[in-house]
Amino acid sequence: FQQFVAPVSHLLTFFTAGLLCSVAFSRASRITLLAALVSYAFATEALQYLVPGRTPEWPDMLQNLLGLTVGTALGWFLRRRTRSFDEMKPSLGSPQ
Repeated sequence: FQQFVAPVSHLLTFFTAGLLCSVAFSRASRITLLAALVSYAFATEALQYLVPGRTPEWPDMLQNLLGLTVGTALGWFLRRRTRSFDEMKPSLGSPQ
């Protein structure tokens, strides 16, 4: 059971972080946002050296990065779709 829960929790946690950050910080450059999120993912693994009984692991890091990648890409896609829809709104209600 633990072998299933740990990878899924890494994926979902970082998917959510990537999605929310990419939507909330839409004005930040993509490079800046990615650098911050990747740094956060590395830091959460690296700080495990300081926690007794915990060690950073590469599979966890890869799951973190995969979750960030998918979440961030989805957030950017949704922002783009929403922005496109918002730009069409005035023309939908104007008389022809």
